[in-house]
Amino acid sequence: MSSEHWTDEENDLIVADYFAMLADDVFDRSYNKAKHRRALLPLLNGRSEGSVEFKHQNISAVLKGLGEGWIPGYKPAYSFQTSLVDAVARWLALHASWLDRLPGSRPATGLQDPASIWIGPPPSLSPGSSTWRAGTTATAPSGVPASSVCWRMSGRHYGRPGAMT
Repeated sequence: MSSEHWTDEENDLIVADYFAMLADDVFDRSYNKAKHRRALLPLLNGRSEGSVEFKHQNISAVLKGLGEGWIPGYKPAYSFQTSLVDAVARWLALHASWLDRLPGSRPATGLQDPASIWIGPPPSLSPGSSTWRAGTTATAPSGVPASSVCWRMSGRHYGRPGAMT
């Protein structure tokens, strides 16, 4: 087993293998990840199956960072060498038609920041208004002040300020 950094040649081999599987996935053709991995092992410098599996996850992370699709079975792992980004860029440069395969595709320009997420305002628990989820309003039973009612959500109790139990 090798504990050395992956060489450019190894990265180019595994990136090409990854894109072969990704193409099968995109075009709904069946493929066998284990078979691909076993065929690749003899071409690498004593890498373990686990190392190859993790490198496939690294490639998913690079592609996700580039805004490209990735193989769902290889969840992105973000601890990768920058030489892997170079290997993906080399593959894309040699296979420019890959980026044109879908309408609206664009060339890879580098790692992108993740899209920002908007989180709305917190639940309103003011007296007379028991809105506890966007679009969902609850009212207190008649004769009971709304400020004294405790609503359950996700296993926690919500009521008037300071009444969380």
